[in-house]
Amino acid sequence: VNHEFGIFGGVLGAFCVCLLNLIRVPVITTLHTVSKTLSNQHGRILQFIAQLSMYTVIFSNLSKKQLEASWLVPVTTLRVIPHGIYSVPPKNATAREATRQRLGWTSKLVLFS
Repeated sequence: VNHEFGIFGGVLGAFCVCLLNLIRVPVITTLHTVSKTLSNQHGRILQFIAQLSMYTVIFSNLSKKQLEASWLVPVTTLRVIPHGIYSVPPKNATAREATRQRLGWTSKLVLFS
């Protein structure tokens, strides 16, 4: 199950929990949003989803720590599959600026994901 708040129906996506209660095969859930600022209701939904899943996949160690600390997700079921990239300073600022100029990006904020 790919979980993202807002794509499942019900209050705060509670229909996802209903669906998981009906499934009789092992489920692996990927959580796309984990935040330390989630409401208690959002946290309870994540907790139920994790309890009904054989494994819960998150994309960073920070997300893992937040789930362990905040939402009582079983640690043994968490799996981290790194996603994205950390900010990396350019090795050669002159080459970076030349590339930005060549591509017409000198006045633009450029993000890659």
